[in-house]
Amino acid sequence: MNIVKQKSLFDENKKLDQLNLLFREKQYCEVISKGKNYINIFPVNHELYKLVGTAYLYTDDLINAKYFFEKAIKLNFSDHKCYVLLGSILNKLQKYDEAIDLNKIALNFFTKSPNLFFNLGNTYFKLGRIPESIKQYQKAIDHKKDFYQAYSNLGKALISVKKHDNAIISFKKALKIKPNYISAYEHLASLYYSNSKNSSKKIYKKILEIDPENANAKHMLFALNGVTPFTAPKNYVVNLFNNFAENFDEMLVSKLGYEAPKFLKNYFKKFLNPKQKILNAVDLGCGTGLSGIQFKEFAHKLSGIDVSVEMLKKAEQTHVYDELILGDVSTVLENQTLKFDLFIATDTFIYIGDLNRLFSVVKKRSTSSGFFAFCTEHTEENDYHIRKSGRFAHSKTYIKKLCKDHGFKILFFQRQKLRRTKEKWLEGGYYILISQD
Repeated sequence: MNIVKQKSLFDENKKLDQLNLLFREKQYCEVISKGKNYINIFPVNHELYKLVGTAYLYTDDLINAKYFFEKAIKLNFSDHKCYVLLGSILNKLQKYDEAIDLNKIALNFFTKSPNLFFNLGNTYFKLGRIPESIKQYQKAIDHKKDFYQAYSNLGKALISVKKHDNAIISFKKALKIKPNYISAYEHLASLYYSNSKNSSKKIYKKILEIDPENANAKHMLFALNGVTPFTAPKNYVVNLFNNFAENFDEMLVSKLGYEAPKFLKNYFKKFLNPKQKILNAVDLGCGTGLSGIQFKEFAHKLSGIDVSVEMLKKAEQTHVYDELILGDVSTVLENQTLKFDLFIATDTFIYIGDLNRLFSVVKKRSTSSGFFAFCTEHTEENDYHIRKSGRFAHSKTYIKKLCKDHGFKILFFQRQKLRRTKEKWLEGGYYILISQD
């Protein structure tokens, strides 16, 4: 009997060693496939569940990762790593209440775990419970003095409550521990931007020393030096919106007073014949769906295009789009065969300087009398230029030239507030164009 038990344990450990080898070789699909088979043979081995869960995590299958880590914890409630990874997964799945409960339970067993305090801080931060997040990040640091990620996230939380001097100290502590930590440099550059543009420039240059291809640093140096590129780098825009997607609406609408989609819709209504049907409309740079919500009432079919996958996830939750497409707006339109009756672009041109390509492809994909409704950051200077914010401003003179070159007529133009910046309103240009031969 003992010989049988020993053989079974030997087989179990052998299978686990095989899976660990596959995992180290990054053969995650094999780990999942073989691991599930081994679980059928050894159903109470929590290490198998943990390994399969980790493989699912590495393949971005968070739902299955969550399932297997939960199973692992049920079989062994004292596995610290399982709690840490599951807590991180719950945050990514936006299951914040579950994440709080899990971390609090785990902290009963692991009372000095910096990673659990860190996870809990991240959850509170996502929920906007900033004082609680600050408290948890500080606890994480208390138990791990070289926890540079906790210093960095503490800095971000301090920015949220406008304790900028304290945030700078926190980011500098993160950099003292990890001198090449780009995320901390980027936040520092952003903090210095308002009061010390020279300091901001120095930090962006430092980032390029560490990462010569860093799109954010390149773009912001162009802006700070007054050099206007044709457009913002795609990676810069993608990273910007992937990072801000979760709190984008709250920041833009609640804090910055952004109502451009509503203004543009009300202007557009004046030019739409009640009997006129908009069969196909497309929202260029749809973001989280703020414009789609406003314009859906006019369109039989509404499509949305955006470079940010995280923004598209948010847009999907509005349930106003019939189709959502990931990609650069000009490239996606160039590959379309469908003709559109209405093109919408709010807060899109601020990341595109030269609009010639976009106007050209909109013309090609427009019906004979298709509408083009958009807004810009308005400037009275000629053509377009990059502002120190990193965003582009376009003049009416430039838009008129584009209309002449590409076959559009301006039906409406209005200067109107766009968003709040430092207690002042930024002026926008609101346009309704119509395609004409």
